[in-house]
Amino acid sequence: MGCSTNAETGGCLFGSYDRDYGIVYIYYMVEAPKDSIHTPVSFVRGFGGLTKEYERITALTYHQVRYLGEWHSHPNMPNSPSTIDEQQFNEMKTEQQSQDLPFIQIIYGKNGLYVRGVM
Repeated sequence: MGCSTNAETGGCLFGSYDRDYGIVYIYYMVEAPKDSIHTPVSFVRGFGGLTKEYERITALTYHQVRYLGEWHSHPNMPNSPSTIDEQQFNEMKTEQQSQDLPFIQIIYGKNGLYVRGVM
């Protein structure tokens, strides 16, 4: 992952969804690209290699899997979203919904998993 266990990390979520039943299926949690920035209290996901990984995933799944959202860790804090996490969620939700796509955000903290999404 390119960071210490004391630093935040993250990556992208890929999968599919069933809009009729409101179900999201996450098949791939891609790790942080090498150009990501990790600190004990923040994480900025880079972009290096993501296009190639997305193309690999879509080829393997015959274009049935797509980008669904972001995941990251809070190794030194609870899983509740920070102000920056809230801002990211709202911006990405708006972007994804403009294309009629869901957006999922997962945060893993000292107290477990936090998951939220919009369809």
